Amino acid sequence: MTYETPSTISKIDECTAYEKGVLLRNKYRFVKSIQQGSYGNVSLALDTTTNTEVAIKAMNKSVHGVTPVARHEVSILSRLGYHPNICQLLDSFETSSTTYLVLEYCSGGDLHDRLHSQGGLSSFTVYKLASQLKEALNHSHQRGVYHRDIKPENILFSANGDAKLADWGLATLARSSYDSSVGTEKYMAPECFVSSTKYDTLYADYWSFGMTLLFAIFGKAPFTKPHPKADNNFKLFSVKRGGSDNNDMDVLYDIYPDMSAGCLEALVPVLSLIPSSRNLEKCVDLLNDNWSCGLTVDEEYELEMCEAYSDEDDMFEMDDAAYDDVIVPYTSKEISTLSSIVDDFSTSTAATSVTSIAIPSTKETATAPGIAPSQFASQPPPSLIGNSYMGKSWSDIEDEDDDDFFFQFESMSLSQSAQKPATVGAEPVAVNCNTKLTPSIAIGSAVTSGVTASGERNFNWF
Repeated sequence: MTYETPSTISKIDECTAYEKGVLLRNKYRFVKSIQQGSYGNVSLALDTTTNTEVAIKAMNKSVHGVTPVARHEVSILSRLGYHPNICQLLDSFETSSTTYLVLEYCSGGDLHDRLHSQGGLSSFTVYKLASQLKEALNHSHQRGVYHRDIKPENILFSANGDAKLADWGLATLARSSYDSSVGTEKYMAPECFVSSTKYDTLYADYWSFGMTLLFAIFGKAPFTKPHPKADNNFKLFSVKRGGSDNNDMDVLYDIYPDMSAGCLEALVPVLSLIPSSRNLEKCVDLLNDNWSCGLTVDEEYELEMCEAYSDEDDMFEMDDAAYDDVIVPYTSKEISTLSSIVDDFSTSTAATSVTSIAIPSTKETATAPGIAPSQFASQPPPSLIGNSYMGKSWSDIEDEDDDDFFFQFESMSLSQSAQKPATVGAEPVAVNCNTKLTPSIAIGSAVTSGVTASGERNFNWF
């Protein structure tokens, strides 16, 4: 990259020179523009002395009222000092035409843009955001600084996702203020719109905190302006319930149909129309208690389903453990006893003639009602783990298929006959598995017992 030298840009102002590549203040190199506004602009720059990225806010002195606001923000940020959840002031200086604030660069962008580009935040992210904003507000309030313009656009995110409260130009050191209409209307507290009446700036910050969280959860603020004559939703919200001083919080369910009961419970402490009743700590504590159950109805349902599946998995694990307890291996003594019994049985049947079981050879075809021999011969044996030649799994067989099911189950039993003893009537029949047999058996409708006309035996397999 090539850079302009001071001699080539002597006739242009330092801000334009900076954008063309000349080091600002002999250390800040322009990278790109971040935001343009009527009062000036914000750009990303590289601090060449530390090789770190910074954000430079350049405020045009020619715009009426800008210079006092810029100097006020420098004063406020200097008073606040360092806090991990406040966007830090790193440097400040002025030229004849511009006031510069060099700020910590937050590469994660602001909350407003994040919500519009990535969608809503998860419940845990909302809780994390609320917790970090609470820390920033507690820090500033302890130092006598009240923000007065908390909104999604003024919440930035660092590269690791930490929230940082920024833009302190409207902040005040006064706990009580008569300044009306200071801030952004849809996030301002209702009492700020009552002219000639002082309000507590600390509790006004709490209200703005609650409005910002609602925007973070649902993507919109509940009111365009919290005044009964300006917003019908707020008019309904401000109605007293049952003669009490409490406003009707349930109106928020109409504004946000997806709001969960846990979400409303957590936000009630900062949304009271009585400023002194607002409680920031209680709000964040309830979010900590409730976020795991979901702050929206949809998320609440998804978490319940996940919990139900988890309970089922635990149940199956318990069943497996119980099954493992039941199955106890045979001891070596028991195995020896069983072997003796088997040997005695083999000896006692050795003198008895073994009846050969006639099983169709590969060249023979079995017959079954409704199935041609050639058709059956060409099909693979039925399987319990795959589809049979019928094109159905066993679980799909309907009532009208009962006959075919019976036949297939019978055929399956026949295919395993060489692997287990069978009975002919009351007579035990042993299978000599060491001898290759080529018998034949007639399979027909009479399969219970007896002898066929050709002298072959029929067997009862069930």
